[in-house]
Amino acid sequence: MTARPSPAESRLTGLVLVAMTALAALSIDITLPSLPATQRSFDTDVATTQLTLSVFFIGFAFGQLVVGPLSDRFGRRPIVLGGLVGFAIASVVCALAPSIETLIAARFLQALCACAGPVLGRAIVRDLYGPERAARMLANMMTVFAFMPAAAPMIGGLIDATLGWRWSYGLIAFYGACLVLTVFWRLGETNRMLNPRALAPRHLAMNYGSLLASRTFLSYALGNAFASGGLLAYISGSSFVMIGAFGVQPAEFGMFFGSIAIGVIIGSRVSAGMIGRRGIPATIRFGARFLVAGGLAMSAIALSGVPVPGYGAAVAIALAQICYMVGLGIVMPAGTAGAIAPYPQMAGTASALVGFAQMGSGALTGAIVARLFDGTAVPMALLILGCALASASAGRLAPPRQQ
Repeated sequence: MTARPSPAESRLTGLVLVAMTALAALSIDITLPSLPATQRSFDTDVATTQLTLSVFFIGFAFGQLVVGPLSDRFGRRPIVLGGLVGFAIASVVCALAPSIETLIAARFLQALCACAGPVLGRAIVRDLYGPERAARMLANMMTVFAFMPAAAPMIGGLIDATLGWRWSYGLIAFYGACLVLTVFWRLGETNRMLNPRALAPRHLAMNYGSLLASRTFLSYALGNAFASGGLLAYISGSSFVMIGAFGVQPAEFGMFFGSIAIGVIIGSRVSAGMIGRRGIPATIRFGARFLVAGGLAMSAIALSGVPVPGYGAAVAIALAQICYMVGLGIVMPAGTAGAIAPYPQMAGTASALVGFAQMGSGALTGAIVARLFDGTAVPMALLILGCALASASAGRLAPPRQQ
């Protein structure tokens, strides 16, 4: 039987889940303003420095494939706690890294552990709520979660300017330690359908196979993955574009990057209201229009060369990304709920595969942005447009009604 929390418990659980799902965003966003400083500190190039992001995406993607089934077998709570402890330790190693190679390796381990927060946060929502209610819950969580990209880069820029880039990782470690204590005292077990066969290789292969054979699951998972790929292309490239190409100061970069939270807040509120009235597929198709519009606007700005590099260019690029983020805020909660809801006995596995697709897409787009960076916003903008078009196409594969 599915646990039904009281309103007070639901609010508290929601806050804990937001804090858990914020692990990835915090680990990425707070370090963005200091990427150029990290590059100078280790006397390396942009592509190598960018690996600190790319390996995080890769570790986060593959870690979910293990974490999800583990939680289906042993429960959400012990896996979350183990992941958070490992995350805090890996963050300390990042802060003390003596070389770029050590930092890259520690970031990979940090991601492997961090994935327990978001992937099991989604699974816990599925444990507690039905499809439409879960989608609204995810949209409400995303509204609060949207403040992370607004605050984290500004905090990171301030830390970089005053204390140095290593202290950003120190703050991440402190956050992880606090979250360990919070989850230990406040989050109970929500998986009431433990599956003793969840880790059996044949059973695991059958579960993943059944998910990949579902047109509904593929539509939602791929739509989310491509939409997330556009966001992570912006995350990977925006600091080098705005700081390196447009001349924005690291401490000021956080304001430009954080402004995209406006789009997420707007989109998530629209998504929460639309899902109950029009259903998940129609909500996703509506959100995809904003993804494409944002990608088209950014590409037009980047290709036109107007405005010239400077603060005007940074504002124009940020406004285009805000439009994209409205679409993301609409698409992601609906797509996540639509992909996971039909699978109560393997919600962790389904959530893991959704997350794997999202972070795998991010690892790919991040690496492409780093390799193609030419001192302009053009490669980043065109890649975001491509992701938007792919997400819109994937969203049309879903049946007209939720299965």
